[in-house]
Amino acid sequence: MIQHLIALLAAFSICGFDSAPSAAADDGVLAQALGPTAEEIEDEAFGAGQAGESEEEPAEEPAQEPAEEPAQEPAEEPAEEPVDEPVDEPVDEPVDEPAVHYDIGADQVVGELRQPPETCTYSSYNWSVDERRAVNRRTYDKAYDEVDDGERDPEDPRCTVCSEDQVEIDLEAIGLEGFESIRVCWAHAEAVEAALTVIAASGEFDFTEITGYRPGRTRGRVVDGLRQEFSNHSFGAAIDINADRNGLYGSCNVAVVTPETIEDCDRRMGGDWDPERNPRETVTTESVVYREFIDNVGWRWGGEIEGRTRDMMHFSLTGY
Repeated sequence: MIQHLIALLAAFSICGFDSAPSAAADDGVLAQALGPTAEEIEDEAFGAGQAGESEEEPAEEPAQEPAEEPAQEPAEEPAEEPVDEPVDEPVDEPVDEPAVHYDIGADQVVGELRQPPETCTYSSYNWSVDERRAVNRRTYDKAYDEVDDGERDPEDPRCTVCSEDQVEIDLEAIGLEGFESIRVCWAHAEAVEAALTVIAASGEFDFTEITGYRPGRTRGRVVDGLRQEFSNHSFGAAIDINADRNGLYGSCNVAVVTPETIEDCDRRMGGDWDPERNPRETVTTESVVYREFIDNVGWRWGGEIEGRTRDMMHFSLTGY
């Protein structure tokens, strides 16, 4: 046995084998057996990370740019442009025609608008509750677009204190000889003129005086003894008929005014309301004046308003 081993070692030595190549070969075999080192694993991971970024960047850029930009731009432009044009054009064009002469056509309806004038001029005053007279008379001249809410009728904003918003009614032309023309807000002028024409032609009523547009601060709040708010006459949305026969009464604690109950009221302005003595000049619920203004003009009579005041000469949108 020992002899065989000696012979084998001698054979290796004769063939020229040494230990260096064997060590290198053994290292390669060992490296394959142990696998990659920690540095190689880290480098591979870093390289894979770079490769991953280079693969993700082109994937993100095309996903963001085409998805957002084309979706937003076409959504904004078509939504606004078609809405503005049809709203502006149809409203302005039909309004221009009546603006030239301020007439009201036969098809006048509540809410119809017209091209407003450029200026607003009017003369007004404050009513002094202490002195019982008009004070602070002034004339105003301003741009129409500066008209504020206090200068516009709260019941019908189409009517203002501006003289440019008033239409003249020629009373002589409708059969009332000797009467001066009156002015009424353009939005109600045609209906008022038609009513007065019917009354004049009826032969049932005799006019003694008529008052329309008359601007003045005669109602509402009192500051330093002066009234601060405009009356319905100030807007051209009221008519007084025969004030000398149809007075303004206060302290009326009655449900219905009659020739008997009116005796308990306090007359503060105008003449006595006495339909028995002056049947053709007094406004009552049976008169042609009442029928025309209530049924055809659509106004209310001051003789039927709530509260303790009875304005027997007065017709307006609210009766006050």
